[in-house]
Amino acid sequence: MSCCCCCSTDLNCWLDIESYRRTSYAEEKIRDEKARDIQTKYLNKKYFFGPNSPAGKITQAKVISMAGGWGKLLDATVPPATLLEAQKYVRHRLENKWLPLFLATSRFAERQRPETGLDNITEDLLIQKRKKSQALYKLLDSKWVSSSKDILTFRKALVNPVTSLQFRRFVSMKGDLLENDVLFWQEIQKYKELCHLHSDRTLIQQKTMVIISCFIDSPIPPGLQVDITPDMAERILERKMEATPYLFREAQLTVFRVLFTHWPDFGTFRSDLTKETVLPTVERNRQHVLRQKHKATEVDEEEEDIGLELSDLDVKDSLVSWTYSQYIEALDKEEALNKPPEEETVEETPDKPVVPVKKGGCNVSPGKDMVA
Repeated sequence: MSCCCCCSTDLNCWLDIESYRRTSYAEEKIRDEKARDIQTKYLNKKYFFGPNSPAGKITQAKVISMAGGWGKLLDATVPPATLLEAQKYVRHRLENKWLPLFLATSRFAERQRPETGLDNITEDLLIQKRKKSQALYKLLDSKWVSSSKDILTFRKALVNPVTSLQFRRFVSMKGDLLENDVLFWQEIQKYKELCHLHSDRTLIQQKTMVIISCFIDSPIPPGLQVDITPDMAERILERKMEATPYLFREAQLTVFRVLFTHWPDFGTFRSDLTKETVLPTVERNRQHVLRQKHKATEVDEEEEDIGLELSDLDVKDSLVSWTYSQYIEALDKEEALNKPPEEETVEETPDKPVVPVKKGGCNVSPGKDMVA
């Protein structure tokens, strides 16, 4: 069985079980027919219990046990829990094997390009003409205040795939998170549309978790990838299980205000360009800015390395001079200790003659006892 056929079978199996799961319990007859159809098409040795199964041997045995044994699996109607368990393994292979392969194809890359339809191009040209005919900002109380028309114009530009791509590339030169702000705003719009269409609650919660993991609590640092406050992000994380269209309302308004400040600059930038040259010019400028940032980073790193080397040299010089002085001092002490003592010279004086002393008619000489 080819890879394409396996992927198609996995996808059809997941869709059929999902259709069964969404069927109301009141329509018991329809549910039973879908369950038997799924059982016949997928729960057999050609697919789920075969060599190309999305489940391993242990998980296959678990599904058989949930169905009540192989005999009941072939004859009786499969319980809903068994179908949902099988769907879980099918979905796991779709997400971990087939989806990455699809994202790497040229077909997917082609789908990511903006739809440059005539309607979108016409709307983009109307936006440019409207911007030239009216001022985007008005001075009021020493602050720039936007009108409702300007806000609606900017909102339409974010929804328009042509204008939004140009604007997203343009603001990427102005800040590290501004491009993420545009994508964040667009994803919240899609989330709100799901809520307003009363889509399945599980699907809405999955969309919520995708937005949170990409922009608010990203596994890639920094965790907060958009221009909102940490307190705002914390409130969203606390309410992430609420499937309401107002979950991201405050965050969406915040990034909208941040992006709106760059809208006049973008209008000025592309006013002198044709629609065919806007995106190439933006890309050239963007690459130039990235190169400048890269060079600035390299210069900072080189200066830091030079500073570290100089500080190391200063430390080494101080260590050498201190060691040398101690060494000289030790030599002086050693020389002083090893030097022999100088011999003292005593001058010999000639003996003086002893002069006798007369006392009482007696001669007294020194050194002899005197007798009275």
